[in-house]
Amino acid sequence: FSGEKNSDKSLIDHKNIEKVLELMEDVPDGKRTARFVCSLALASPEKILAETQGILSGEITRSKIGQNGFGYDPIFWVTEKNKTVAQMTNDEKNAISHRGIAIKKIKPMISKEVF
Repeated sequence: FSGEKNSDKSLIDHKNIEKVLELMEDVPDGKRTARFVCSLALASPEKILAETQGILSGEITRSKIGQNGFGYDPIFWVTEKNKTVAQMTNDEKNAISHRGIAIKKIKPMISKEVF
């Protein structure tokens, strides 16, 4: 998103965050909505056996807040938690994670399939 990748993932994350903040500089509060989305599908060669999606909705902050997590976590504000994902503990983050939601939703679908 922000240029060529290198071996230092934290530098890439920092550049991506700075680019998002720059591109959104003139976007007013209340219009800075964002979401993390995880789509999962389990398929055989013949058909799709199960598919689902997990979504975590939030807003983009105007600066980085918090030290935990990775990627866009420091600028992703979760209104219901009144903090960024980077301010959350691992347990808090896992409880609302778009990936976790998708996995929880697909597990019962998988158990119904015969493999």
